[in-house]
Amino acid sequence: MNETIKRLYHTAGKDSRIILGLMSGTSMDGLDLALCRFEGFGRDSKVQVLAYDCMPYEDAYLEALRPVAFQENAPLSEVCRLNKFIAQTHAKMLKACLQSWKVDPEDIDLMASHGQTVMHIPANDPVTDPVGHSTLQLGDGDLLSVHTGIICLSDFRQKHIAAGGQGAPLVSYGDYLLFAEPENPVVLLNIGGIANLTYIPAEAGFGDVMATDTGPGNRMMDAFIRSRMEDVFFDEDGRLAAAGELHQTLLDALSDDPFFAAPYPKTTGPELFNLDYLLRAMDKSNCRYLSTEDVLATLSALTANSISHEILKLPLAESPLFYVSGGGAKNKFLLSKIERLTGYKTMSTEEKNIPPDAKEAVLFALLANETIAGDMGALGPGSTNMPAISMGKISFPY
Repeated sequence: MNETIKRLYHTAGKDSRIILGLMSGTSMDGLDLALCRFEGFGRDSKVQVLAYDCMPYEDAYLEALRPVAFQENAPLSEVCRLNKFIAQTHAKMLKACLQSWKVDPEDIDLMASHGQTVMHIPANDPVTDPVGHSTLQLGDGDLLSVHTGIICLSDFRQKHIAAGGQGAPLVSYGDYLLFAEPENPVVLLNIGGIANLTYIPAEAGFGDVMATDTGPGNRMMDAFIRSRMEDVFFDEDGRLAAAGELHQTLLDALSDDPFFAAPYPKTTGPELFNLDYLLRAMDKSNCRYLSTEDVLATLSALTANSISHEILKLPLAESPLFYVSGGGAKNKFLLSKIERLTGYKTMSTEEKNIPPDAKEAVLFALLANETIAGDMGALGPGSTNMPAISMGKISFPY
């Protein structure tokens, strides 16, 4: 038997596994790394976050990524080169992070790499788009494994699409395994570049879980700030937005897209909600003259409204446990608007010992744990948007 397969088999049978989760989201602000210890699997999963860091990307990396990510006419040669370049960059960042933590790569059983999404295409009409949902994440798992010596699971979203899902959001699997409550409904909201939520009814089976993207999160706000202000990359605590005034005409133009009226579950990405989307809405509403603060206040309203709209559609007979994660969890102005619109008090996933910035990296590590040591069949049949499947392609270091 191949020695690495023996190693993988041994890892699957261990009482606990050390798994490093890597996540680079649509906001493209940095690489999240979460070192986790897992015991058990499925509903018996227990996770301890041993270390976490977000390593910001250097300008050279972003200059290579931005002309390709979410660009309809990106050169195929650059897509090919970027697949390797992203993995090389992530491997260097990973090794530097482990060194700062004083962790030997040999002590890590597995890594789970989400890669970098560069295109996500939901199919809304099977007649005009018979291929169906498709998505592409770059950052070659083989290169990551060879360069670090760690068995790597990557490319998680393809199995979800193959099994009939939309490829996103995937964090709902971990949400169910780690956050489900026997007596309380749970809503988990993640506000990254795109916002998504998971709804878990009280005493829910796996097939009862609902997950959906809600629309824009931070990405349009961050992109607009970078276009207006030098060396400012995001609106800390929502202070700029809080100093502005909502402009209803612009908000109406921003809200004029079929996505917002579509039933859940649904999925979207920066291919739709980006700086160009904002600029077109500003032109349509004759709002190019607005101050930075007013535009940010209006964008915050768009994000809060679209999130709240989906939450208020949920069949909640009582107030849920409402956890928030992602970069938007730090935006006090945005969270206050969501709380006011929904009537629900939010709390950080830190309440469950999972740092809000680390949650997605942790949950991809959990997906790797399930693939290697779990029994997805024990979850039952699942549903169309939540197929009961294992995910992640496995790459060996030699």
